[in-house]
Amino acid sequence: MWEMRNRSVQILFRLNEEEAQHLYELVKRSGRSKEAFLREMVKGYRLCEKPDPEFYKIMRELSAIGNRINQLAAKANALGFVDAPMLSQEVKKWHEFQVDVRKKISASQKAIRIMAVCEIWDVRGRLDHPIDYAENPEKTANPNYSETDLQALVDVMEYATNQDKTEQRFFVTGVNCDPASAREEMMIAKAQWNDESEIICYHGFQSFKSGEITPKQAHEIGVRLAQRMWGDRFQVIVATHLNTDCLHNHFVVNSVSFMDGKHYHDNKANLRLLRQRSDELCREYALSVIEHPSGRKKPYALYQAEKNGMPTRDNVARQAVDEAISKSFTLKDFDRQMAEMGYHVRFDPNRKYWTIMGKGWKRPKRLYKLGEDYTNERIMERIRENSYAVKFSRFAGPQKPIPVYRLKGTLKGAKKIGGLRGLYLHYCYRLGILPKNRKQNYARLHYLLKDDLMKMEAISQETRLLCRNRIDTVEQLCSYKESLETEMADLLQKRKGLYSQSRKMGSEEKEAIRSQLSDLSKRLRVIRKEVKLCEGIEARNDTLKEKLKTIRADEEQQRKEADDE
Repeated sequence: MWEMRNRSVQILFRLNEEEAQHLYELVKRSGRSKEAFLREMVKGYRLCEKPDPEFYKIMRELSAIGNRINQLAAKANALGFVDAPMLSQEVKKWHEFQVDVRKKISASQKAIRIMAVCEIWDVRGRLDHPIDYAENPEKTANPNYSETDLQALVDVMEYATNQDKTEQRFFVTGVNCDPASAREEMMIAKAQWNDESEIICYHGFQSFKSGEITPKQAHEIGVRLAQRMWGDRFQVIVATHLNTDCLHNHFVVNSVSFMDGKHYHDNKANLRLLRQRSDELCREYALSVIEHPSGRKKPYALYQAEKNGMPTRDNVARQAVDEAISKSFTLKDFDRQMAEMGYHVRFDPNRKYWTIMGKGWKRPKRLYKLGEDYTNERIMERIRENSYAVKFSRFAGPQKPIPVYRLKGTLKGAKKIGGLRGLYLHYCYRLGILPKNRKQNYARLHYLLKDDLMKMEAISQETRLLCRNRIDTVEQLCSYKESLETEMADLLQKRKGLYSQSRKMGSEEKEAIRSQLSDLSKRLRVIRKEVKLCEGIEARNDTLKEKLKTIRADEEQQRKEADDE
């Protein structure tokens, strides 16, 4: 509270549209207010994205399990014995919880595992309750490894060889070890070479395209991959999971070599080698592989936009290429059509991949990255198909006369909407947002408008705010924003007072207070949203004017060039 009262220094600064949009995106992902976000950035904190709601659900379940185990421990200390039935029940719940978490993780990754994919990561000791290990009477005598370390290895092996996933262990194989005693053999190797590393083992997977392979083939490929990759020096468990639509292999690799005591290193070179050997084996079996793997992950905002069917740079580029191909009979025709839509395509014979470059882009993009229909070979095939595709159409029948209506008067006295409202409404028209249900060819938009396609929702909301409140000038906008901020300050003060009152009241009176607090919170959410929109309009206003000015100048130049021709 003292800290809040002591914040008397106000700092105001301006951002351009791109910087402001980036800031709003970071704030949204952090789950904090804009003010709290900036204060924490100033303090040097490294801010992370707010976890998915599923994360908090999992943490609550984990906390409940921990509480029950604490109760067991307290009961055992008080009575001098362990409640075996209750312990057995909690062990079962813990296993179910683990399986459920892994299923959720597997489901979230399922969408991207469309072809043969490989990954591997290290497994370290964890600070959780070693329930499974406590039930196992066979413990290793190696003093360098704690129960926590051993539990990590047990958990990975139990998951990889889970009977519910592997069909009664028919698809579990050991390389340089027996699956039934793999844990003990791996620990012996560690003890033999006095290994004290905190990395217990490595856990990897290899997935295949759905419906393309049998379980037997998947397991055979997994064993061959393990032999090629680690078979000369490391102990490996290979297990094929059959519990999802996408068959996949799991690998549990001992972190230390039984041959020389050296460690396996999970670096980029070894991961690249793992994927390369996996692809070689998949090709031997005529299976799909990712021919052009991308080294970069798609930005989350772009992923969400494509998922929701919103226009993005890639979608618009695909639309342009499709339209150009449909009107082309030669590569020269295709180049000319793309140029008309503001794109430059390079067909350099010295380069392996054709590239596309839009106006305003900082760097070109390889066409094959737009999809399977946009490789060099496929584009040529699609253009050739036009040369022998002859289309027939019926003779046009008699057309109904179009009625013509005469209106009295003129539109000279009609008042035009200007200012901020007029600016935003015109920009929405240019983007194709207005009028409603208007079919827009995004491929033929001006390149400056294409840059704002992903901001359509924000621009629409800002337009609605301006029209709803009849705001035409920057002064009116500032006045409206100040009124919102004043109302927000009053509501926050009122809410604070209600919180104080609720502490001194009974349960019935508290219920009435809760209702008031709920109404206040709803109104505060609306106000904060509108304040944010006002800030967006302030940051975007001048930029929209400049863009429209440039667009008009370009259109005028194009008209002059057309008249000269």
